[in-house]
This record gives sequence, structure tokens and C-alpha cells, in this order.
Amino acid sequence: MINRFSRLFWGPVSPLSTFAGAGLLIMASSRTAYALVTLGALLWVYTLTAALIGFAGKFLPRRGRPLVIIAFSSLSGGLYLLILQLLNPFLALETSLYILFVPLCCHISALPERIAALDGREALLEALLEGLLYGALLTGLSLLREFLGLGVLSLPGGAGGIVEFFRGREFSLIPIRFLNDSAGAFLLLGYGAALFKRLKTRRESAEAAVEAVAKTAAEETLRGSLPEGSVIIAGPPPESLWPETPPPEHNAPEAPESPPPEETRE
Repeated sequence: MINRFSRLFWGPVSPLSTFAGAGLLIMASSRTAYALVTLGALLWVYTLTAALIGFAGKFLPRRGRPLVIIAFSSLSGGLYLLILQLLNPFLALETSLYILFVPLCCHISALPERIAALDGREALLEALLEGLLYGALLTGLSLLREFLGLGVLSLPGGAGGIVEFFRGREFSLIPIRFLNDSAGAFLLLGYGAALFKRLKTRRESAEAAVEAVAKTAAEETLRGSLPEGSVIIAGPPPESLWPETPPPEHNAPEAPESPPPEETRE
């Protein structure tokens, strides 16, 4: 499970690689309480969509299948918003835009297409890990923006929708309060993407070096097991080493015999 999570984080479908749903990262990370509510919506929509594809995908029509999946994910997002509205109306009012944006983020990342070939359990696990990855990035960005920009940390709850359980406005410096604005979110996201790209490049270089060392060790082991004077040929053998096969004989059609010439009579 850890290896799969690492593959999702460093792979080509990572949110920092594709910037799928970057607008949701910018909007919902303004407060930690909003990020946590959006994290719940991500897990809710992603897992229900994966359950539909993995367990009931064979019952979906071939024509119009993407429309059915989009409608179901949108319906699941609306159901989550309805439940939240019953529990905390003010919090639901403040986060309704973020929650309704979650199904769109699910389809922008091409999650339904990537899990279509998996069975129910694998599809559910893949969607759950991707939702956790996106929610972890969203929560980390919101913690940084809220603490440095406002000097507070908040949780969902209370009559007003959020509860500020930590106040440290004296730690919030004036020059970095802009991090709580959209411009500061774009700046943090850009720096994070640049750092991610650098670390990913170093990781790929290290993996390539390990593969090269392993290949060299395998060749040395193979060379030691062969008799002296043997040559290791990389790649497929040349055509000169293959036995020559005679070309197939084609039986040419026999020409019809011409009738004998008739003797001329004098």
C-alpha cells in the first residue's frame, strides 16, 4: 500500500505533475476547516465513483457510459453537501462551491478511465489513495497559508461553521499575510511544484543509476559463469547466426503441351 501511494505521488498522475484540480487547491486551502471538509468530500466522491465502476461497471451501458459516471459522481457530491447542510448549515454554505467542484476534479484527473480495467477492490483502493493524496496536499497547503497569513488554526464545527482553537496573531508577520490571499496560494503552489519537479528528477536519476549498477552486476555474473573466451552479445542475435532456411518452393504451373504439327500433303 505504501509503494502504491508512493507511485501515485511521484507518478505522472500526481496533482503536482498534472495540476489537475489546481483551482480546488487554491480555493479550498484558504482555511484549514474548509480543507478538512473538502478532504471528506474527496474521499466520499472518489470511493463511491470507484465502487460504481468496479462493482457495477459491467451493468453500465457502453454508449453513454461516461455520462452515467459523471452524473453519479455529481449526485454523490450533492448528497455529501446535503448531509453537511443538515449537520452544519453555515459550514455547508461556505464550502458548497468547493464540494461541488470535487466531481469535476475527479474527472479532470481521468480517474474513471484509469480504474476501468481494475476489479472492484483494486479500483476502490486506488481511488481511496488518490483522494487521500489530494486531500493531504490540500490540508498541508491550508495549514501553511492559515497559520502564516492569519496566525490562527481552525477546525469545522460550532454555530458559525468553524472554530479557531489556536490564536497566534503575534506570530503572523505583516509581510507574509498575503499568503492567505489567492496570489500567495499561487506562489506557494508554484514553489511546491518546482521543488517537486527537482526532487522527482533526482529520484529518477538515482533509480536509473541503481538499474545501471544492477545490469552491470548481472552481466558480470553471467560473464563469470561462461567459459573463457565467450562473448556476450547484447540484443537479438544477428541474422547471420540464424540457420538459413530454403525459400519455399512454388510449383509453377506446367505449360500445356502443344499438339504435334500436322504433316503437309503434297
